[in-house]
Amino acid sequence: MIIKNLEVSEIVLTRVDYKNNLIQLNVRFSNDTPVTLDLNFENDFDLLISKIIKQVKLVKKPRDNDNDDFLSGVSIVNVVNEEEIKEKVPKRLFSLDRRLDTIKQTKNYREYMNLYSQLSTLQETIYEK
Repeated sequence: MIIKNLEVSEIVLTRVDYKNNLIQLNVRFSNDTPVTLDLNFENDFDLLISKIIKQVKLVKKPRDNDNDDFLSGVSIVNVVNEEEIKEKVPKRLFSLDRRLDTIKQTKNYREYMNLYSQLSTLQETIYEK
């Protein structure tokens, strides 16, 4: 049995596709290599955070090749600061949701292009330890 503890140091929003409701996140760890995730942007932020954590655990799940042990196929991934992430991230996601609503409701082409330019170059930290 393998137990792996991860500590998320930063989650950065690297790309937003507001027409298809897709986001790209770069999840950095204090004790492991970073992971890039492509997810659907959900209006239910708790569900989105759960998906992020689930994807991280799936990608970082260690492979156990020891077939002699009784629990050889079992591996566990713990995100040490999972509760802190669930507490802090919804505020930033709410801010992003407001931006997306604003661009969708904009009728003036100059304002739209300005907002579109801001979203296309957006690199926002949504969690930092």
